[in-house]
Amino acid sequence: SLYLICGQRRAKYMNNKKVLLPIFNQLAITIDAGIPLVLALQLVADSAEHEDSKKILLNVKETIEKGKTLADAMSEHPDFFDKYSVALVNAGEVGGILDTILNRLARDIEWEIRFERKIEKALGAKVMADVDWIKKQLEDKISETEFDKLILGMPNFGQIILQLDTIRFCRILGSLIACGTPILDAFEVCIDTAHNKVVKEALRNTRSGIMLGTSISGPLKKTGLFPAIFIGMVQVGENTGAMDVTLTKIAEYFDFELDRNIDELLGKNL
Repeated sequence: SLYLICGQRRAKYMNNKKVLLPIFNQLAITIDAGIPLVLALQLVADSAEHEDSKKILLNVKETIEKGKTLADAMSEHPDFFDKYSVALVNAGEVGGILDTILNRLARDIEWEIRFERKIEKALGAKVMADVDWIKKQLEDKISETEFDKLILGMPNFGQIILQLDTIRFCRILGSLIACGTPILDAFEVCIDTAHNKVVKEALRNTRSGIMLGTSISGPLKKTGLFPAIFIGMVQVGENTGAMDVTLTKIAEYFDFELDRNIDELLGKNL
């Protein structure tokens, strides 16, 4: 199926997210209840369903007992905790709002899972036009970046894939800016968490532009990848000095559009 063609790289990522969801939820609840972090980690580890995640949580606990922060301990397990999670937890520890940050991470994962299920349902509808289209493009071996470019050019799913990464970018950048993360560091996290390699390259070029002292919206526009409304709203956020708030609104807008596009695709192919 098309899901196997364009979704294999997401499978491990989503499985990991499903494991992390109860972990972040439980940590947020226990810490909010006033339970010390080390004891909270022990309690969450004891209730972990997977042996691997239990071992990681206990290792994180032991690292904290040696004097390191939760963010530092998490960073020692990059295959389990991504850069976004580590960066947000670090901000939460510095700001004294760790329970709030952990809850935000859990809500972010819920969003990912919700749309992943909708996309799987749409892909399961066997959109044969897209399957035939991409098979013709893959007659010769191509690089992953070229493959991802083809994905973005797909008649139906290309827009959905771009919208997913655009929403993820807005949510992550907005959260990190709100927590006081320097813009270049925040962009580095956004680059790392983008799934499509074409989007990664666009964000990398934008970060390079910012390093030279330009705005955010200017380099984003030069990539030619993102829609005009997205660029315009980012520019408004820069002009008003409320980038984190604006990014949240952009994410909400594209969230609605993504939901509508998936529903339309399902309606066409069921």
